[in-house]
Amino acid sequence: MQGDWYAEPLNELISELNPDKPFNVVYAHNDVMALETKRLLSKRNLLLPNAIVIGIDALAAEGGGMHMVKNGDLDFTLLYPTGGARAIETAIKVLTGQHFNSHQEPSSIVVDAKNVDRLLEESQQFKNQEKQIETIDGLLRERDAAFEQQRIVLWLTSAIALIAMVFGVLLFFSNKQKKKSNTELKEQNALRDKLIGIISHDTRSPLNNLIGVMEMFENETLSLEQTKKMAGELKLKTQQVLTENEAVIEWAKSQ
Repeated sequence: MQGDWYAEPLNELISELNPDKPFNVVYAHNDVMALETKRLLSKRNLLLPNAIVIGIDALAAEGGGMHMVKNGDLDFTLLYPTGGARAIETAIKVLTGQHFNSHQEPSSIVVDAKNVDRLLEESQQFKNQEKQIETIDGLLRERDAAFEQQRIVLWLTSAIALIAMVFGVLLFFSNKQKKKSNTELKEQNALRDKLIGIISHDTRSPLNNLIGVMEMFENETLSLEQTKKMAGELKLKTQQVLTENEAVIEWAKSQ
């Protein structure tokens, strides 16, 4: 009986069956179809009292085939491996030229009232293990994320430390240059003060002499010979002051 893997098409198919020939065995493509077939056949009195109902899939989830067997809705359900791992292993052997068994017969497990509790318990244990694995995986992901965060923080800290070091070096040389400039400025100021003192001294003396001579001229206390002598000395002093002033002016321009 073909039900396209769903329960709905079965109603029409079962309505076409001979009502005088009840069934003693029901075998369906999956557990849902087996249970629905049992219900529809019982409704039409087409199922014998001791009939055996067999499904396929044996899902351990609530409402699945194993629970149908446990509740007495099905007599048997078949748990079969998909064979994916064996198919991949065989394909690798074919591609690499290795010997392989051409006859592949997947093993199935018959689930009935005797072993359904054990299989449900094993399935639950497997689910618990899966949850534990998921929990461990989550913890590992969190640890990796924490390590990554710590790595980023360490990188940023190193970068900040490097930048601070560069700024420290620049500040050190800047202060050193500043101290050097201050030292040079102090030396220049000391030299300037010294020159000002020298110029002030050297300039004051000829000017005082000149003032004294002018007073003598004004009082007419000098003779002609004394006047000539004093004029020569004043001329020499004045030339010296002029030379010193020119030297100072040239030095100031070079600074």
